[in-house]
Amino acid sequence: MSFSPSSRNRDELGEVAINLNPMMDMFAVLIPALLMLSAVVEVAIVKVSAPSIGPSNEPPPKEDKPPLNLTVTVSDAGYMLTATGGELSGVPRADANGIPQPQIPVKEQPIVCSKYRGTTPPPRSRNLDRPPCNDANARDAVMFVTYDTATLNQAIAKIHQEYPDERRIIIAAESNVQYEAIMDVLDATRVSRLASGEFETMFDQVVLSPATNM
Repeated sequence: MSFSPSSRNRDELGEVAINLNPMMDMFAVLIPALLMLSAVVEVAIVKVSAPSIGPSNEPPPKEDKPPLNLTVTVSDAGYMLTATGGELSGVPRADANGIPQPQIPVKEQPIVCSKYRGTTPPPRSRNLDRPPCNDANARDAVMFVTYDTATLNQAIAKIHQEYPDERRIIIAAESNVQYEAIMDVLDATRVSRLASGEFETMFDQVVLSPATNM
């Protein structure tokens, strides 16, 4: 009795067993690694808005008092605080030509280098003559000319006490301002630490805008 070719081939080869051990080993290593990363990595989102271009078709809402329009202008010289809808404590200084100067200028202070390996802290135009951070001094506090974010946070906290209902802030940065400097302003103006150790939300409605030269 003869067999068909298909049945004869099946009898000769038999059932093919797939070795799943390498794949199981890979998942055994991958799953714990993903679980560890999910517990360590934190994702933070800061909601910002861009300024509108052109007039709006809708009439502006009627308000009992004008908005504060608190603006923090960031340049290589420091921070300038202005407001069109209220008085701020402190008047912008002016030089001999009448050009306003930032109330919170950059200053030289120690900075931990681990955050800026291979480069220098912003504003980098003020640190061109200084060696960049590297692996050798990553844990050291090196003197750089940087933004005074601590003073900015204190100034914004005072403004928040004077205008507790205001939540909107305009951050205007010049074109040569680095990304890290803008993020530092977002952090310094969003929350403040109270004497009790708790955090208080200040200006968390952010509008990003280009800045004109100071």
